[in-house]
Amino acid sequence: MIVNMEELAVTTGISDIELLKSFVGDFFKICSKDLERITVSIEKGDNEALIRHSHNIYGAAYRLRLAEIREAAATLGKAAANMETEKYGKLYGELKDVFLTGSEEYKKIA
Repeated sequence: MIVNMEELAVTTGISDIELLKSFVGDFFKICSKDLERITVSIEKGDNEALIRHSHNIYGAAYRLRLAEIREAAATLGKAAANMETEKYGKLYGELKDVFLTGSEEYKKIA
């Protein structure tokens, strides 16, 4: 995953790169809390919370056109909606990996 501000500016329609960087930074800051809450939700068996936190990440990633994060969050959310508990660990790992990779890439360009 590469966080490319110029490409995101085109796809989001936000031409002010500094403003866009701020939005992306806020995304990683705010959604990292949802990412942490997903592990707690899985541990507690709270499927409703798992769906909610996955959807929060999905929605924010969708708006910012962060496709890999969006898709990983959507896949985890669908598994939770279908109560496919055996998939949670693997899918959470995939979401965490793309999220943290994106966050690290963002820090390099911020």
